Amino acid sequence: EGAENVPDDCQEDVYQFMITRGKNINANIPLAKACKADAEKLCKNTWVFGPTAEGRIIACLREDKDKLSKACKAEVYKVQMAVATDYRADPEMAALCKADIEQYCKGVKDGGGRVTACLRSTRAQLKSECAEAVFRQELEADEDLRLNIVVYRKCLGDKKRFCPDVAPGNAQARD
Repeated sequence: EGAENVPDDCQEDVYQFMITRGKNINANIPLAKACKADAEKLCKNTWVFGPTAEGRIIACLREDKDKLSKACKAEVYKVQMAVATDYRADPEMAALCKADIEQYCKGVKDGGGRVTACLRSTRAQLKSECAEAVFRQELEADEDLRLNIVVYRKCLGDKKRFCPDVAPGNAQARD
C-alpha cells in the first residue's frame, strides 16, 4: 500500500532486496531462523551447506506451508507477499517465464504484481512451464486475497466495507 508514492529507484531497490532474499534462504535471516527445523524435516536437503538450486528450500517451504510451525508459516507468508508483489522474488518463476515475459509482457513495469497480472491475462499463449509457475502462484493467491496484489488493491475498500470482521487467509474474504 502506498507504493505508488515511492520513487521508482527506491521501489526497485526494495524489489532487488526481495529478489536476493528469494534466491537463498540464508539471505533472509528471519526466515532462516524461523524455518530451520521445518526445512531440515520437510525439504530433505542440506540446511546451509552445499550447492542448491536458487530458491529451492524456500520453494519447498511454500509448497508444504500447511505443515510448517507457526513462526515459519508467518515468515513464508512474507516471502509469498514478496513474490506476489514482484515475480522476480521467485527464482523459478522468473527463470521459467523469462521468454514469455519478454514476448507477451514487454513494457510492463516490474513490481506491483503487474507482470504476474500480464502473464495471467496471456495464459493461453504461455509455455507450459511458465503457465504452471503462474498457476502455482495463483493457488497461493487463492487462499489469501492479499497475495493477489492487483485484485487486493482494487478490492480493499470493498473488503473493508463488506467483510470487516473476516480474518485474512483460507479464502474467507473471497467466499
